[in-house]
Amino acid sequence: MSSEASTQTSGRFRHALRTLAVASAFGFFWVGAVLLAWLIVPFVFICYSGGERIRISQRIVSRSFRMFHGYMRVLGLLDSRFIPRSARAGEDELVGTLPGERKTPVVYVSNHPTLVDVTAILSNLPHLRCVTKPLYAANPLFGRVLSAAGFLSSGRKFSVLQQAQEALDEGFDVLVFPEGTRSPERGIHPFHRGAFEIAKRGGVPIVPLFIRCSPPALTKDRPMSRHPSVVVRHTIQVLDLFPSEGA
Repeated sequence: MSSEASTQTSGRFRHALRTLAVASAFGFFWVGAVLLAWLIVPFVFICYSGGERIRISQRIVSRSFRMFHGYMRVLGLLDSRFIPRSARAGEDELVGTLPGERKTPVVYVSNHPTLVDVTAILSNLPHLRCVTKPLYAANPLFGRVLSAAGFLSSGRKFSVLQQAQEALDEGFDVLVFPEGTRSPERGIHPFHRGAFEIAKRGGVPIVPLFIRCSPPALTKDRPMSRHPSVVVRHTIQVLDLFPSEGA
């Protein structure tokens, strides 16, 4: 076998291993989601109620997402890092605190370049109630996990705006992806107004999150089989807040 043919064979083998590693990571995710939905969540519903049920479920989901990201890091697939916003003099710390530990909740808005942005954000900010698509909320495998953790969906009895307002009134932060779908690899889609309307109606600040992914991976147009051969650097940076009056 020539050296060129040997190199091609080796490259295909490494690519196959890489694809298998990505598949195993998402297999890990789905198995965990099913276990949470059908074993853990029913127990939480029996033992807790109301806001306490949501907070307990959020902590469980957050820790599960940390395990998922830890698994991807160990496999050398993706390394997600969270860059918090520094506290400013005269301002409340708005990052990583429990509801009730600061004066007001906030609405987080973020771009959405990858399939794992939600899991990465909630790994670091567990007490968020995230707006999700009705398709995910109704999923028979993990929909009940999203419901237990207080995710908001237009497919439910009340509108997302009403649900978000109730969440803010209860002291929860709300996370919205204003594009409504994953961002293109070079740029972002136009923002919908919903996130800013939620903040305006609730009279709460907006905290932007900026996500970078280098090289691009797990995008809407890039299948798992095309995952980069190097470790993907995924960073979530918390930017300066601005008042809802400026939305």
